Amino acid sequence: YLRAPQQTTYQRVATALLQTYRDDIGKYASRVKHPYLQRVFDSAPRLVGQRYKYAQVDREVRSRELKDALSLLVRAGVLAQIHATSGAGLPFAALSKETLFKILFLDVGLMQRACGLDATIATATDFLAINAGAVAEQFVGQELLAYSAPYEDAALFFWFREKRGSQAEVDYLHSTDGVVIPVEVKAGKTGRLRSLKQFMDEYNASLGVRISQAPLSYAERILSVPLYAIGQLPRLIREGMMAPR
Repeated sequence: YLRAPQQTTYQRVATALLQTYRDDIGKYASRVKHPYLQRVFDSAPRLVGQRYKYAQVDREVRSRELKDALSLLVRAGVLAQIHATSGAGLPFAALSKETLFKILFLDVGLMQRACGLDATIATATDFLAINAGAVAEQFVGQELLAYSAPYEDAALFFWFREKRGSQAEVDYLHSTDGVVIPVEVKAGKTGRLRSLKQFMDEYNASLGVRISQAPLSYAERILSVPLYAIGQLPRLIREGMMAPR
Protein backbone atom coordinates (compact mmCIF):
# COMPACT_ATOMS: atom_id res chain seq x y z
CA TYR A 1 0.00 0.00 0.00
CA LEU A 2 1.03 3.59 -0.42
CA ARG A 3 2.03 5.40 2.75
CA ALA A 4 1.01 9.05 3.07
CA PRO A 5 4.00 11.43 3.20
CA GLN A 6 4.99 12.30 6.74
CA GLN A 7 4.38 15.89 7.80
CA THR A 8 7.15 18.04 9.16
CA THR A 9 6.89 19.54 12.63
CA TYR A 10 6.03 22.90 11.08
CA GLN A 11 3.25 21.38 8.97
CA ARG A 12 1.76 19.59 11.98
CA VAL A 13 1.80 22.77 14.08
CA ALA A 14 0.36 24.89 11.27
CA THR A 15 -2.38 22.35 10.63
CA ALA A 16 -3.22 22.28 14.35
CA LEU A 17 -3.39 26.08 14.49
CA LEU A 18 -5.73 26.22 11.51
CA GLN A 19 -7.97 23.60 13.10
CA THR A 20 -8.01 25.59 16.34
CA TYR A 21 -9.28 28.63 14.47
CA ARG A 22 -11.95 26.51 12.79
CA ASP A 23 -13.03 25.12 16.15
CA ASP A 24 -13.25 28.64 17.60
CA ILE A 25 -15.45 29.92 14.78
CA GLY A 26 -18.50 28.68 16.67
CA LYS A 27 -17.81 31.33 19.32
CA TYR A 28 -18.25 34.21 16.88
CA ALA A 29 -21.91 33.76 16.01
CA SER A 30 -25.03 31.65 16.38
CA ARG A 31 -25.24 28.07 15.17
CA VAL A 32 -27.26 29.26 12.18
CA LYS A 33 -24.44 31.51 10.94
CA HIS A 34 -21.65 29.03 11.71
CA PRO A 35 -21.61 27.45 8.19
CA TYR A 36 -21.19 30.87 6.57
CA LEU A 37 -18.24 31.71 8.81
CA GLN A 38 -16.70 28.36 7.96
CA ARG A 39 -17.06 28.93 4.22
CA VAL A 40 -15.54 32.42 4.37
CA PHE A 41 -12.63 31.24 6.55
CA ASP A 42 -11.82 28.17 4.44
CA SER A 43 -11.95 30.08 1.13
CA ALA A 44 -9.92 33.08 2.33
CA PRO A 45 -6.36 31.73 1.77
CA ARG A 46 -6.96 31.08 -1.94
CA LEU A 47 -8.62 34.47 -2.49
CA VAL A 48 -5.77 36.64 -1.16
CA GLY A 49 -4.62 39.16 -3.75
CA GLN A 50 -7.86 39.02 -5.75
CA ARG A 51 -10.73 41.47 -5.82
CA TYR A 52 -13.13 39.79 -3.44
CA LYS A 53 -16.39 38.42 -4.83
CA TYR A 54 -18.86 36.52 -2.67
CA ALA A 55 -19.71 34.22 -5.56
CA GLN A 56 -16.15 32.84 -5.33
CA VAL A 57 -16.92 31.71 -1.78
CA ASP A 58 -20.22 29.95 -2.45
CA ARG A 59 -22.62 30.61 -5.31
CA GLU A 60 -25.47 28.96 -3.42
CA VAL A 61 -25.35 31.35 -0.44
CA ARG A 62 -26.76 34.88 -0.43
CA SER A 63 -24.12 37.61 -0.48
CA ARG A 64 -25.68 39.22 2.61
CA GLU A 65 -24.96 36.15 4.72
CA LEU A 66 -21.37 35.92 3.53
CA LYS A 67 -20.87 39.66 3.99
CA ASP A 68 -21.95 39.41 7.63
CA ALA A 69 -19.65 36.43 8.16
CA LEU A 70 -16.71 38.26 6.59
CA SER A 71 -17.36 41.29 8.78
CA LEU A 72 -17.29 39.13 11.93
CA LEU A 73 -13.98 37.53 10.96
CA VAL A 74 -12.47 40.95 10.19
CA ARG A 75 -13.58 42.31 13.57
CA ALA A 76 -12.09 39.22 15.22
CA GLY A 77 -8.72 39.93 13.55
CA VAL A 78 -8.74 36.68 11.59
CA LEU A 79 -8.99 38.44 8.21
CA ALA A 80 -8.22 41.98 7.03
CA GLN A 81 -9.77 43.99 4.21
CA ILE A 82 -7.90 46.19 1.73
CA HIS A 83 -10.32 48.70 0.24
CA ALA A 84 -9.92 50.42 -3.10
CA THR A 85 -9.50 54.18 -2.87
CA SER A 86 -8.68 57.15 -5.03
CA GLY A 87 -5.14 58.43 -5.13
CA ALA A 88 -6.37 62.02 -5.12
CA GLY A 89 -5.60 62.63 -1.46
CA LEU A 90 -6.05 61.83 2.21
CA PRO A 91 -7.62 60.38 4.22
CA PHE A 92 -7.82 57.19 2.18
CA ALA A 93 -10.98 56.05 3.96
CA ALA A 94 -12.93 59.12 2.86
CA LEU A 95 -12.38 58.22 -0.80
CA SER A 96 -12.62 54.44 -0.47
CA LYS A 97 -15.14 52.10 -2.08
CA GLU A 98 -16.89 49.81 0.39
CA THR A 99 -17.84 47.18 -2.18
CA LEU A 100 -14.44 46.97 -3.90
CA PHE A 101 -11.85 45.29 -1.72
CA LYS A 102 -9.31 42.49 -1.32
CA ILE A 103 -8.52 40.45 1.77
CA LEU A 104 -5.55 39.23 3.77
CA PHE A 105 -5.40 36.03 5.80
CA LEU A 106 -4.16 36.10 9.38
CA ASP A 107 -0.65 34.80 8.62
CA VAL A 108 1.41 34.11 5.52
CA GLY A 109 2.66 30.74 6.78
CA LEU A 110 -0.83 29.55 7.68
CA MET A 111 -2.07 30.83 4.34
CA GLN A 112 0.41 28.60 2.49
CA ARG A 113 -0.42 25.63 4.68
CA ALA A 114 -4.15 26.11 4.15
CA CYS A 115 -3.52 26.10 0.39
CA GLY A 116 -1.62 22.83 0.72
CA LEU A 117 1.75 24.29 -0.21
CA ASP A 118 4.77 22.40 1.06
CA ALA A 119 6.66 24.46 3.64
CA THR A 120 9.99 23.19 2.29
CA ILE A 121 9.65 25.42 -0.78
CA ALA A 122 10.29 28.38 1.51
CA THR A 123 13.98 27.50 1.26
CA ALA A 124 13.95 27.82 -2.51
CA THR A 125 15.87 30.67 -4.08
CA ASP A 126 12.75 32.30 -5.48
CA PHE A 127 9.95 30.77 -3.41
CA LEU A 128 7.64 33.79 -3.76
CA ALA A 129 7.73 33.49 -7.52
CA ILE A 130 6.92 29.78 -7.22
CA ASN A 131 3.76 30.66 -5.28
CA ALA A 132 2.90 33.64 -7.51
CA GLY A 133 2.07 37.12 -6.32
CA ALA A 134 -0.56 36.26 -3.71
CA VAL A 135 2.02 35.16 -1.12
CA ALA A 136 4.06 38.32 -1.71
CA GLU A 137 0.98 40.53 -1.32
CA GLN A 138 0.02 38.69 1.87
CA PHE A 139 3.51 39.06 3.31
CA VAL A 140 3.77 42.77 2.52
CA GLY A 141 0.28 43.55 3.79
CA GLN A 142 0.94 41.63 6.98
CA GLU A 143 4.18 43.54 7.52
CA LEU A 144 2.56 46.92 6.82
CA LEU A 145 -0.10 46.18 9.44
CA ALA A 146 2.51 44.96 11.93
CA TYR A 147 4.60 48.12 11.59
CA SER A 148 1.67 50.55 11.69
CA ALA A 149 1.24 52.83 14.70
CA PRO A 150 0.01 50.74 17.66
CA TYR A 151 -2.33 53.50 18.86
CA GLU A 152 -4.17 53.70 15.53
CA ASP A 153 -6.76 51.45 13.93
CA ALA A 154 -4.59 50.16 11.09
CA ALA A 155 -6.15 49.96 7.64
CA LEU A 156 -4.82 49.13 4.19
CA PHE A 157 -5.88 50.51 0.82
CA PHE A 158 -5.12 49.88 -2.85
CA TRP A 159 -5.73 51.76 -6.10
CA PHE A 160 -7.79 50.34 -8.93
CA ARG A 161 -8.85 51.97 -12.18
CA GLU A 162 -11.00 50.19 -14.71
CA LYS A 163 -11.31 51.85 -18.07
CA ARG A 164 -11.77 50.25 -21.42
CA GLY A 165 -8.32 49.35 -22.69
CA SER A 166 -6.61 50.95 -19.69
CA GLN A 167 -7.11 48.88 -16.54
CA ALA A 168 -4.57 49.52 -13.78
CA GLU A 169 -4.04 48.43 -10.18
CA VAL A 170 -1.47 49.34 -7.53
CA ASP A 171 -1.23 46.88 -4.66
CA TYR A 172 -1.05 49.37 -1.77
CA LEU A 173 -1.25 53.09 -1.14
CA HIS A 174 0.94 54.31 1.70
CA SER A 175 1.00 57.67 3.47
CA THR A 176 4.23 59.18 4.78
CA ASP A 177 4.16 62.71 6.24
CA GLY A 178 0.88 63.37 4.45
CA VAL A 179 2.19 62.33 1.04
CA VAL A 180 0.47 59.55 -0.93
CA ILE A 181 2.97 56.91 -2.05
CA PRO A 182 1.99 54.07 -4.42
CA VAL A 183 3.48 50.69 -3.50
CA GLU A 184 3.76 47.83 -5.97
CA VAL A 185 4.61 44.29 -4.84
CA LYS A 186 6.56 41.95 -7.11
CA ALA A 187 7.05 38.28 -6.36
CA GLY A 188 10.45 37.99 -8.02
CA LYS A 189 13.38 40.33 -8.56
CA THR A 190 12.02 41.76 -11.79
CA GLY A 191 8.67 42.77 -13.21
CA ARG A 192 6.96 45.54 -15.12
CA LEU A 193 5.72 48.59 -13.22
CA ARG A 194 3.16 49.83 -15.72
CA SER A 195 0.36 50.49 -13.20
CA LEU A 196 2.73 52.13 -10.73
CA LYS A 197 3.99 54.52 -13.40
CA GLN A 198 0.44 55.26 -14.56
CA PHE A 199 -0.52 56.21 -11.02
CA MET A 200 2.54 58.43 -10.66
CA ASP A 201 1.78 60.22 -13.94
CA GLU A 202 -1.93 60.63 -13.21
CA TYR A 203 -1.49 62.01 -9.70
CA ASN A 204 1.91 63.65 -10.18
CA ALA A 205 3.45 61.50 -7.45
CA SER A 206 7.01 62.41 -6.59
CA LEU A 207 7.94 58.86 -5.62
CA GLY A 208 6.83 55.29 -6.21
CA VAL A 209 7.87 52.17 -4.28
CA ARG A 210 8.50 48.65 -5.50
CA ILE A 211 8.80 45.94 -2.85
CA SER A 212 10.45 42.76 -4.08
CA GLN A 213 13.46 40.51 -3.63
CA ALA A 214 15.65 42.99 -5.50
CA PRO A 215 18.26 44.95 -3.51
CA LEU A 216 17.71 48.48 -2.24
CA SER A 217 18.02 51.02 -5.06
CA TYR A 218 16.62 54.27 -6.42
CA ALA A 219 16.21 55.25 -10.06
CA GLU A 220 13.78 57.36 -12.08
CA ARG A 221 11.64 58.23 -9.02
CA ILE A 222 11.21 54.51 -8.20
CA LEU A 223 12.47 53.35 -4.80
CA SER A 224 13.11 49.60 -4.76
CA VAL A 225 12.83 48.18 -1.23
CA PRO A 226 13.71 44.56 -0.39
CA LEU A 227 11.14 42.48 1.48
CA TYR A 228 13.21 42.35 4.64
CA ALA A 229 13.31 46.17 4.91
CA ILE A 230 9.57 46.91 5.04
CA GLY A 231 9.93 48.01 8.66
CA GLN A 232 12.16 50.86 7.43
CA LEU A 233 9.75 51.98 4.72
CA PRO A 234 8.84 55.43 6.18
CA ARG A 235 12.52 56.35 6.63
CA LEU A 236 13.46 55.09 3.17
CA ILE A 237 10.56 57.00 1.60
CA ARG A 238 11.63 60.24 3.29
CA GLU A 239 15.18 59.77 2.03
CA GLY A 240 13.86 58.93 -1.45
CA MET A 241 11.76 62.10 -1.58
CA MET A 242 14.87 64.13 -0.74
CA ALA A 243 16.92 62.52 -3.50
CA PRO A 244 17.68 64.67 -6.59
CA ARG A 245 15.27 64.19 -9.47
